[in-house]
Order: sequence, then structure tokens, then C-alpha cells
Amino acid sequence: MRFPIVKHFKYFMGLTLLVLFIGVISIFTHGFNMGIDFTGGSIVDLTFENEVTVSQVRDVLSQHGMGNSIIQLENSTNNEKSKSVLIRTGLVEDDQLRAAVSDMQGALGNYQINRMENIGATIGEELIEQAAMAVEFNFAVAAVAALVIDVFVTISYFSFFQMELDSSFVAALLTVVGFSINGTVVIFDRIRENLKLHRRSEGLEELVETSIW
Repeated sequence: MRFPIVKHFKYFMGLTLLVLFIGVISIFTHGFNMGIDFTGGSIVDLTFENEVTVSQVRDVLSQHGMGNSIIQLENSTNNEKSKSVLIRTGLVEDDQLRAAVSDMQGALGNYQINRMENIGATIGEELIEQAAMAVEFNFAVAAVAALVIDVFVTISYFSFFQMELDSSFVAALLTVVGFSINGTVVIFDRIRENLKLHRRSEGLEELVETSIW
């Protein structure tokens, strides 16, 4: 025996509205924890004489308020140590960044600076603008509403728990959009097919219920 989804749609709508309400409050009160992909920052490429670990590099950066930096080990034979390290920090003063890099010599040994430069918001304005242009306004109101709700619930979750927004978040959000559109198309297509076999004695609720299952 299957659970009657359409019959209890008011409960689902109530739960959805509750989640959206919490999301709106969270977005307006907490905002988002933007990663450097959105805010910009600095990138430092170092080659040490001896292999170092991510935790060792992060310990030095933490002393200068940059503990949340993205640290990547390059050209490593294992996942724990490497001589080549790529550091991506948030927006910090040049003096603060140079002081942190300078302190690494005393803590981690000699190194060579391959690159140290400021980077812009690589996916911030560009990607948001492109994503907005990519939205098709020819979908039915229900399809658009479903898509908006799915996306909004996702970003509300990130806002409520203050999870960092970076390029991985954008990839995940596009995946949510893809599944949302696909699910809507599949259900709507099944409703269209079932309309051909629809008996007048059946109500719209029963038709939609059958199509969903």
C-alpha cells in the first residue's frame, strides 16, 4: 500500500513553507559564509626544501588569522606530505600575508616562492550573471516554483549552518537544479501520458497521485 502524497499535500506544503521561512530568516540575519571563490583573496605557491603537511602549514597561518585558508599539496607521492604547497587565502592585508609566509621559514624550513598574487572573485559575479541568464522562463509556473524551492532550500541550509560557499557549492547547486528539472519533466510527462488513459470518473488528485508513483 503506497502513501497518498497528493492527499496530504497540505502537510508537505506546510513543511516546505516552514523550511523556506527559516531559510529567509537565516539569510537575512546570518547571510552566507562566502569562500574566496566568491570574495577573492590571495594565492601563494611555495616549494619547500623538506616535505611539509597541511596541518603544519595551517598552524603557521592560524597564528596570523588565516586558519581557514585552502591548502593544497602538489606533486605529492602521498596525500600527507609534499614539498610543493599551494595556499589560497581570503582577503587579507599584504603585510599580514607576507608576515605569515615569512614565519614559515622558521617553522618549516627554507622555501622558494613561486608565485604570490591577489586574485579576484573567480566565480562570483560572472557565474551568478551567467546562471541568471541561463534560466528558462518558458517553464510552467509549477516547474519554476519547484526549481526555486529546491534551490532555495539548499542555499538556506548553507546559510543556517554557515557552511562555506565555494566552487564545490556551485557544482552541487547545479546538480540540484539538474535533478529538480529532470524530476519535474518526468512527472509532468507521466501526467501527460496518463491523461490519455484518464477516466472521467477519476479525479485530478488520483491522476497526479498515479503519475507520481
